[in-house]
Parts: sequence; C-alpha cells; structure tokens
Amino acid sequence: MTLPKNKKIFKDIRSVSAASAQKLNDAGLLNHSGIVVAWSSLNPFLRDEMLSETEAKQLILLELFRTDAPPRVDTINRLLNYMTGIDKRALKHKILYHTSIEL
Repeated sequence: MTLPKNKKIFKDIRSVSAASAQKLNDAGLLNHSGIVVAWSSLNPFLRDEMLSETEAKQLILLELFRTDAPPRVDTINRLLNYMTGIDKRALKHKILYHTSIEL
C-alpha cells in the first residue's frame, strides 16, 4: 500500500502518515492490506459517530489514491456526508450554547 502524500484535497490534511494509517488499522477501519474496509464494516463507525473529522479525511485520501482498484465513490460520498454532519452538529451546539433556540 502506498500512502497518499502532498494531496491538496483538504487544507489541513494533505497526507496519511504511517503512524496514522496504523491507528486507523488498529481501530478496524483498514483491512490487512491497508485498504479502507467495506461499507458494511465502516457503517457502524459513522452511525455511532465514532470518527473524527481528521480520520474521515484520512480515509477519503486513502480511498481516493488507492493503487489496487478504482476508488469506491459510494464510500467517499458517505464519508463526505458524515463530515457535513460533523459540521452541522458543531454549529448546532454553538447556536444552542449562545442562544435559547433548540434546532
């Protein structure tokens, strides 16, 4: 597996280090070959909101720049939707904190 380096998709995450890939692997997000797990295995992490935004971005980079097969667009789209949800939850929390409006 070749780890993506200097990819200008996200401002803050441009690569996946070997240590980061190992953490993702240890968490069960990568298979034995270092490829993002199938959707059925990834779904519980997204459903239970167990991924950080950084981890989601790293998974997207790993999927986009995999060398064994074409990227799985459905997996990328689901991770992007998850990231959008993170942003929405954070904004709702800030709104609730600063006002009495419940969204």
